[in-house]
Amino acid sequence: MAKARRAVSLGVSALIVIALIVIAGFGAFLGTTLSTSNNNHSTGSVSSQSSSSSSQGISTSYSSSESNSAKNFQVINSNLTVYYGTACVVVGLFQLSCPTMNAALHSPSLSNVELVSSEGFYYYAINFTFSFNGQPISHTVWFTNSTVFCVSPEYGSYNVCPSQVQLPETFAIPMSVNSSMNALTGLRLDLNLSTDPSSGLIVKLDEYNTLGSANNVSAANQWQIPKDNLTGYCTTNLMGFAVYMGNYELNNYTLGEPLALNPPNVQMNCSLANQPTYYLFDPDSSLASISPESNFPSTPSKSMVISESNSMAGYWTGTKNSPLFNYFLPGVYTIVAVDEWGQVVLLHFDVSLASQDPVQVISVVGPVPPITPAGPAISVTLKNVAETPIISLSATLKLPSAEPLVPYSFNFSVNSSNPLLQGQSVESTLTAIGAGFVTDASYPLVISGMLANGLAFNYTQQVIIVPPS
Repeated sequence: MAKARRAVSLGVSALIVIALIVIAGFGAFLGTTLSTSNNNHSTGSVSSQSSSSSSQGISTSYSSSESNSAKNFQVINSNLTVYYGTACVVVGLFQLSCPTMNAALHSPSLSNVELVSSEGFYYYAINFTFSFNGQPISHTVWFTNSTVFCVSPEYGSYNVCPSQVQLPETFAIPMSVNSSMNALTGLRLDLNLSTDPSSGLIVKLDEYNTLGSANNVSAANQWQIPKDNLTGYCTTNLMGFAVYMGNYELNNYTLGEPLALNPPNVQMNCSLANQPTYYLFDPDSSLASISPESNFPSTPSKSMVISESNSMAGYWTGTKNSPLFNYFLPGVYTIVAVDEWGQVVLLHFDVSLASQDPVQVISVVGPVPPITPAGPAISVTLKNVAETPIISLSATLKLPSAEPLVPYSFNFSVNSSNPLLQGQSVESTLTAIGAGFVTDASYPLVISGMLANGLAFNYTQQVIIVPPS
């Protein structure tokens, strides 16, 4: 978002909104170690202290269905708070003013921070959001006590963070159709949004002659968004659209920066040697005859329907040599469509990320006191994150013992008479007789059960066992 970066660098004041979104996962990235409080997990040169305000640590890193590139990190803990100079590392990155240190008020601070382990190194991770021109600007930042390691989307000379592990996207469309009418030409620009489970958001544009007679319209070249920033322009050379992160309207969309919907290593050259001079539309139709006909690259015929459709699920950052695709982050987005005759129409859509699995691992804790010679006691807490109640639930943790990996089964008091409702958690503890484990390794946890609608589930998730608070 180059425009936002320029404004911040010039010292434009910004309202800081801390961590509206907690990133669910990150890919691999090399870095250095850091120290952290508010977490009891300890390994390598990471020092730790327990805190009465901390939540119990944990556990989830990836599911067995995810790609290999996602298996190089683990979320060690979440909902952390970092203070003082560490907090200012992120604030200072965007050249915002960091408050003066106040130990009594524990200020400055950043909340909703995750601790991420990757390739043997540790990072704080946060989605940092600040307001610019009244619109939220979000960046994912990985950092330590003193250094920023990566920023996404691309920012300055920093490396781009690895792509977030993709969870299924949900697109909410408050209003699916909008139009802009040009009284001078009789043309109407229609914008339509819909969704498709396999391809994401569908954007459809139509140029429609509202007159009951043939309509001969001269070319105007009155583009309200530069053609180089438009997606779909090459289809008809008459219209296109841009997507902006944020909730914009007709009076302020020009303050935003269009997201790149094409890879940076793909050059879109749709210029015409001889621009058409007029377009003869059929009555009450989007069918138009083009003059001269040979100048339109996407159709060999004299007439064409002035309509186009595109699907999308995210945007591109990076460079020509290293393009990076990013799925849409949760939040509000604005689609602005424009045409040759200066018409502008917009719609909004909301993005949320839904869990692939019905059960979330809240914590895997051990050894739980009292310590016994038979083996460590381990506690597993699971949460129903599905919309449907769960009527059967079990989990099997595979740990080293006399054999390479021995399954230890956790039974939960969940059945049709006592279902686990949406948002509820359940805990089970067992003594893993003869087992052993280390705190800096991950182990497979097999989660299985059945939803009230009869749908069964069974999947494996890697977890880390953390000491109790």
